[in-house]
Amino acid sequence: GFVLPNGTDLDVRQRDHLTDPAGIRFLYLGRAEVFLKGLDLLLDAVKMKKDLLLSRGVRFSLVGPELEDVIGPMVRERGLEDLVFPGGPVTGPDKDACFAAADVFIQTSRSEGMPMGILEAMGHGLCCLVTSGTRMHREIQENGAGYGCETEAEAIAGKLETLIADPQAIDRMGRRARELAEEKYDWTKIGRSAVEKYAEIVSAVR
Repeated sequence: GFVLPNGTDLDVRQRDHLTDPAGIRFLYLGRAEVFLKGLDLLLDAVKMKKDLLLSRGVRFSLVGPELEDVIGPMVRERGLEDLVFPGGPVTGPDKDACFAAADVFIQTSRSEGMPMGILEAMGHGLCCLVTSGTRMHREIQENGAGYGCETEAEAIAGKLETLIADPQAIDRMGRRARELAEEKYDWTKIGRSAVEKYAEIVSAVR
């Protein structure tokens, strides 16, 4: 048996600098699955650091199907209307524009298989902040492509503070994220590896 990872299309615009040095832009792009995606943990973490984040001009864009309806009330309950901005689903050029307008991709899942959103973000050259539930936290941190942390609001809040304390590191980690995507998650390379492996299997059973 063999297992190959999901991949991403690397024929996309690569982000290479902070979109706005005056305020870091975080992006979540995915489904409105509050528990599995840990969106409650993300909002709780933002609330913990609310004053600091506001003082630094930080913004969180949460984009995906039904997010406005599901997350909007949670944002208002926590008083985060000036920090967190839910939006609807995007595809094609609009989706690429969301990645281009962001500095950090954030995913705080409690449970994931192989998260496509993270791979796409890496392909766009975005620094990633992810939890252990995404199953990619160690790889991202060990490769300098962003930060990983435990799937807890307090841990997420701590990493948010770390990120905004050193915005220059975001560019460096974003470039490393793109390199990691090129090394391991390029669909072209993955497809070639799959063909080669199937050819070995066919040859072995003849």
